[in-house]
Amino acid sequence: MYIFDRYLSPKIVAFCLAVALCCGCAAGRKNPVGDGYVIAPVDEGNSEDVRWAEYLSGQIVRRSAKTDMSVSHRCRLEIRVHVDAFLSHDFVVERKGEVLYLSTRDAGKMLWLVYQFLSSRGGQGGLNVADLPPAFVSMDGDSGDFAFEYRGIYTPSNSDPELMPVMASHNVDYDWALWGHNLRRVFDGGRIPDEARALVDGERAGSQFCFSSNALFEAVSRFVKDHRSSSETSRFVIMPDDNALVCQCPACVKVGNTSGSATPAVSALLRRLAGRYPDDLFFTSSYMTTVEPPSAPLPSNVGVLVSAISVPMREKFKSRPATKKFAALVSRWRQVAGRVYVWDYMRNFDDYLTPYPCLRLLQQRLAFFQSIGVKGVFFNGSSPSYAPFDDVQTATVAAMLVRPELPVADYVDSCFARYYPVTASVLAPAYRKWEDDVARNRELLPFYGGIGDAVKAWLVPDEYVAFCDSLDRRAKSAGETERARLNKMLTASWFTRLELLRRPGGGYTEQEARRCLEGLRGYTAFADMAAYREAEGALERYIKDWDILMAGNRVAARNRLRGVAVESVSRSDGAYADLSPLTDGECALPTDYHTGWVIASPEEVVWRLPAGQVRSGDVLSLSFLNVPRWRIYLPRRVEAWQEGRCVGAVDVPAEDGAFVRRDVSCKVSLVAPSRPLELRLFQREEGRRPTLACDEVAVYGKH
Repeated sequence: MYIFDRYLSPKIVAFCLAVALCCGCAAGRKNPVGDGYVIAPVDEGNSEDVRWAEYLSGQIVRRSAKTDMSVSHRCRLEIRVHVDAFLSHDFVVERKGEVLYLSTRDAGKMLWLVYQFLSSRGGQGGLNVADLPPAFVSMDGDSGDFAFEYRGIYTPSNSDPELMPVMASHNVDYDWALWGHNLRRVFDGGRIPDEARALVDGERAGSQFCFSSNALFEAVSRFVKDHRSSSETSRFVIMPDDNALVCQCPACVKVGNTSGSATPAVSALLRRLAGRYPDDLFFTSSYMTTVEPPSAPLPSNVGVLVSAISVPMREKFKSRPATKKFAALVSRWRQVAGRVYVWDYMRNFDDYLTPYPCLRLLQQRLAFFQSIGVKGVFFNGSSPSYAPFDDVQTATVAAMLVRPELPVADYVDSCFARYYPVTASVLAPAYRKWEDDVARNRELLPFYGGIGDAVKAWLVPDEYVAFCDSLDRRAKSAGETERARLNKMLTASWFTRLELLRRPGGGYTEQEARRCLEGLRGYTAFADMAAYREAEGALERYIKDWDILMAGNRVAARNRLRGVAVESVSRSDGAYADLSPLTDGECALPTDYHTGWVIASPEEVVWRLPAGQVRSGDVLSLSFLNVPRWRIYLPRRVEAWQEGRCVGAVDVPAEDGAFVRRDVSCKVSLVAPSRPLELRLFQREEGRRPTLACDEVAVYGKH
């Protein structure tokens, strides 16, 4: 089976081959094709060469501006194609006068190189290539080897199986028979039988595996047999469930399991599978209970996925301690595994809809991965959820995974020119500046961050608003396809503008918020724009929460403490040392702890209000967030103190709900107006960095 048979529509393949044969481009014939092209195999006795010559001919006919093939008798360019497993490089492009030679080591790379050629022949070349990413291989002469054997990109723009081989990219939904924390799929109904469950503290755990279990081995073996490809290597990930449980049964302990490491038993299972299926690839992950590699080398068809989430997405990342620790971990795994792949990230998973100008940083990371011996990279993006500039970024990342030294800024400009021919003059300079600002500011682009992080790194609020307005004006002149892309981008931009309004000092007005919300409501027209973040990210809820927020802001405007400076008496919390959100009169959203909330982690949090702001009989109102999965809880108790006396206290009941905002009221008495007042908040959780999040501190009523 040929790779283009697997990935491209059978109708397209059949059409291209039929047209090619009708045009006389079978072996031994060199008739003109399209507007003056001649296509021929290098070796007429090589069925691969013949077939690829036919395929290229069909594509040229399909993409040619002319439909009458008899019109063209002028030969402008002769193209000869050749597949040779012993080629000196993965691909070679050689130009000799009016003859162009396209050679690759295998069929998959030939398909990619054919489309590099086709893409390069847009414009003056006379071919319609609007659907293809720009070429980056020079047709005047070029050669090279793919930097990584696995090039995974999990983004909306890499979800079309017909386009993936065109970009030489992979996608876990298509090229892994078993991926991620899905090992329970090997059992019917996903239920782990008792004998395959981990033995923890003398009991069988329903949420972890015994990797020494013969029942597990046989179930995985059946799954591999049923799901492996008959014509090519298949990939399977075998890893524990996403928790810290480790099987302590006699068999697992005998192979070396400890209470914190399942690596020995997992490795033993991988060895058995690799021996039974030597033509397939089996991977585990360096994660949780399998962070450290086994002591003995693994079979050649066993590899590992190492997460790069600890490597900061910022300039000068290589000198950071976390990066050095990551490199050392990769080095340890390379000593026992022939294939080390990296699982990396290319989105802010708390905000898909604000641009994430990461391409220059990704290029630096790829060069780093290559330098430490990484053989494959999987980039986790926002798929299936929309992200602005995903089309340009996905095409660029795909190109960098082949050639990391790609001139990124120039290639990005060519992407904008290809995908946005009318508005590229607005988009390309803006995006280039954002990438430049990220490099110059040297701030972190977090994988989980808020709008404040974007402002630190690159986003200048007034400039961004002006960019959106300019793009909207220019978009009215765009054609149908470009306009469809721009409608999504402009709809997403209203989310970013709303987030800018929510940040402290963001110039919030209800009138502007309502205008932005009206623009954002257009998201319902796009199936892939239902979520703006990974967790609790439904835009439907976000818009409803804004209605609650605006009502809350109207109430908070009457807060007597609005604008009063609150002082921290307890240890500060670094990035959350700014206490101005406590009295800014603007409410925060319960689904986003990054913006508007003051995070505090001391076991006893102490804040001081200046003298004269609170009187006897006043009721202090404090708003707290409850998100147990982030270890953010309501305080267990709130107290008010003055001159060594407790002048008010309230016990706060626990809250079971997640992403809930709760108001806590505390009445004070016997307050001396000439002395400051202290608020003492006691954490509900002790140890393991207890955390609370507070929004507004308020007193309502006449002074």
